[in-house]
Amino acid sequence: MNEFSEQQIQEIQQPFKLYDFDMDGNITPNEIGVVLRSLGLPPSESEIEKIKSKYEKTQKISFDEFLLIYKNILAKKPEYDNQFQRAVGWLDKNKSGFIEIKELKRLLTSIGEPITEEEFNNFFKEFAQNKDGKISVEDFKKLFLVNEK
Repeated sequence: MNEFSEQQIQEIQQPFKLYDFDMDGNITPNEIGVVLRSLGLPPSESEIEKIKSKYEKTQKISFDEFLLIYKNILAKKPEYDNQFQRAVGWLDKNKSGFIEIKELKRLLTSIGEPITEEEFNNFFKEFAQNKDGKISVEDFKKLFLVNEK
């Protein structure tokens, strides 16, 4: 995998090794989503399910295989970022720099790959306590754009 520098490979290996519980150089398919997301990538649940089904028989993903998966998801990152920016623009209709928690909750619990109301409440707990019922666009981006460099 010479398309990644030695430093990049080390950064990618850190979370991989963290989830390689038996230290055999592999992670299980069930851990793929967590590892990718910890590296700042936002694969959809359907993408994760496709990857998991590919490794269903062996139940192992080597680091080299993971690098290929990472590379494929990374190639889609500009598309994800573009979708995210459009979503933020749509949520902040009046360009005030704030998003209504109530509207965000309605969308995230009913559209696309919906989350449960409990998941929403847990994730946005600190913002739900905000008396004005809004989250700043900057805080929202920080929540979702992990490891943005």
